[in-house]
Amino acid sequence: MSRSSWRRFLEGAGGISLEWDSPMACHTTLRVGGAVACLARPHTLEALRGLLARVRDEGVPWFLLGGGSNILAPDNPMDAVAVRLGAFAGEIGPAKMAGDEVQVYVGGGVRMACWLRFCLRHGLRGMEFLAGIPGTVGGGLWMNAGADGGCMADGLLWLDCLDASGERIRLERRELEARYRSMGCARGWVLLGGCFRLRPGKREAVRKRLKYLVNRRREVQPSSRRTAGCVFKNPPGSSAGRLLDRAGVKGMRVGDAQVSRRHANWIVNRGRARSRDVLTLMERMEKRVRESFGIRLEREIQVVEF
Repeated sequence: MSRSSWRRFLEGAGGISLEWDSPMACHTTLRVGGAVACLARPHTLEALRGLLARVRDEGVPWFLLGGGSNILAPDNPMDAVAVRLGAFAGEIGPAKMAGDEVQVYVGGGVRMACWLRFCLRHGLRGMEFLAGIPGTVGGGLWMNAGADGGCMADGLLWLDCLDASGERIRLERRELEARYRSMGCARGWVLLGGCFRLRPGKREAVRKRLKYLVNRRREVQPSSRRTAGCVFKNPPGSSAGRLLDRAGVKGMRVGDAQVSRRHANWIVNRGRARSRDVLTLMERMEKRVRESFGIRLEREIQVVEF
């Protein structure tokens, strides 16, 4: 499809902000990646549904772009549409009492940091484990983000979704096959938000817990913002970071992509890293662990491919 055809095709959707040939390096925390043909920001739910119907009917490649904290985009230009949820998916609340718990709906486009600030402001406990985890609530729900023994599925009551046909549905927690780093949702679904069960508490106690977790992570994780979080998932009964450390990958480098000297499961962009540098480094890390321990690591970073 030519660029003029792309424009005619997408500009007819309506209710959407379109950014053409937008560099993915500007939208990902690793700061790597070539231009995507179009970055689309629907302003309403109906605009999102219309957009997805168009790209699906025409077979146009597309993907959701949340906070860009867990993906690796290719260096070459992509003939695809990156979809970022608009303000209609950016609401939090209101908080509702239900017995001795508090129930809060959070839109998928809400930043994790904003969600935690809401919890702090209202003295709500249960989400502190998310402290320091970047990205959006939608992305966190998709991968069942977690740390320190907690994950998003733990406090989830239900999900608000668009299925592959564009139908809006609610999935109760019991209907989801949530597991480590996956909420069990089908490919092609869009998570619009979720309702969480929290506990009322004192703001100072929530503040202290958040501060403790943030400080602890700063001690072991790289301070550079040009990272994408953990590269690999923990294999059953083990730690990817520990295995990588024992395999001697800390400081390993390809171009300007380098394994952090603080944490062996993090890659840092030292300035001008390319996507292929990061991918080559990931492959070398995988090989080291496979050869050293016979374990095949599973990637937590999502590599954008079509």
